[in-house]
Amino acid sequence: MLFKLFFIFFKLGFFSFGGGYTMIPLIEQELQNNGIQITAEILSSVVAIAGICPGPVGVNLAIGFGYSLAGILGVLFAALGVTLPSLIVVVLVVAIFDKIYHSQNFKAALAGLKPAVVGITLYAAIKFGIKNNIIFVSGENIVKSNWNFEFLKYFFNVPSILIIVLSYVILKRTKVHPIALVLVGGVAGTIIF
Repeated sequence: MLFKLFFIFFKLGFFSFGGGYTMIPLIEQELQNNGIQITAEILSSVVAIAGICPGPVGVNLAIGFGYSLAGILGVLFAALGVTLPSLIVVVLVVAIFDKIYHSQNFKAALAGLKPAVVGITLYAAIKFGIKNNIIFVSGENIVKSNWNFEFLKYFFNVPSILIIVLSYVILKRTKVHPIALVLVGGVAGTIIF
């Protein structure tokens, strides 16, 4: 299990562009492809904890899944697996940066990577919303709240949607730090839910 975790996160470390949240669907798929099943509860808990803890989200995800699947040694193997590719790539890029920075092919590759990362991040956000009963929820799985409504046979968790929209608007229009929004969201959750 330990070496399997190392190689899963080593592979993800090489092919996860755009930050830790883009890794979520890749982690889920890689774990399943390697015969490792995780529950929706573990997935959402690890993602939530990784997002509120200091440090890179990708490393935090590796640590969370490593611990959930194999304890302290799982943490070490998964964290080493996810960070080693960055070390290798950064050292190589720094060594040849001046040569490739002005290359039209390099700029074109970056131009293609950016929208792909946005798409992967959007996919991860929507899937996370569905798995956590925020959007597109069936009646028996809806988070308990009196503010829910049915729309086109799907339920939307109105308090959660309001928190999402308010967080977006506050980030867009103010200089409030995202950590403050995470903390306020947690407090709001304890009050509303």
